Amino acid sequence: MTAPELGEAALAALREAFGESLSTAGAVLDAHGRDESGLEFARPGAVLFARGEADVVEVLTLAREFAFPVVPFAAGSSLEGQLIPPPGALSLDLSGLTGIVEICPAGFLAVVEPGVTYPQLNRALRPHGLFFPVDPGAEATLGGMASTNASGTAAVRYGTTRENVLALRVALADGRVLNLGSRARKSSAGYDLRHLFLGAEGTLGVITQLTVRLWPLPAHRAALRGAFPDVTAAADAP
Repeated sequence: MTAPELGEAALAALREAFGESLSTAGAVLDAHGRDESGLEFARPGAVLFARGEADVVEVLTLAREFAFPVVPFAAGSSLEGQLIPPPGALSLDLSGLTGIVEICPAGFLAVVEPGVTYPQLNRALRPHGLFFPVDPGAEATLGGMASTNASGTAAVRYGTTRENVLALRVALADGRVLNLGSRARKSSAGYDLRHLFLGAEGTLGVITQLTVRLWPLPAHRAALRGAFPDVTAAADAP
């Protein structure tokens, strides 16, 4: 069975709802048909540049009505291919949702939109002596990092994205927006749905806001570089 695609009726409804925020330009489609993995390429049928949570909810409502697939997209820095859409799908670009809603130094947390990159957040946090420690090595967005449970070189000390996201707002395909988790560091109430969406790669819903955990900037940093003649020697090193 072939995957459903954006038909003319769906495109017309999207154009009426979103105007110039919807693009079918060839260069835009090409940019949203691949990630950094080089695994494959598949053009979406159109790209929608979301301007806020209301746009996300509305496009999911139209997707349900016209039965077309939606693939969330932001920085496109993934190496795993999950951003590559089924041919003819709608690529939902969240890179414009770059608001840092709140920085709470006393609570060691920040509330951000999903298009905020972690370097952007860390630049805003530096005057407060805080930082977000997860560093996947690319200019990744926090929404994408949460969707893939991104890790990095500091994960042994600070944990992966999963351990550093306290709460989420998620738009579901049925039009509901869920608030998952809380600012409390410890809670035993209810199902742990927050962790269900962390690492789900956009298959369960679209993240529209995150509350992330912050850490004090380290007083000192040190780097160690080891040279090995080949991969076997590196793997055998104690």
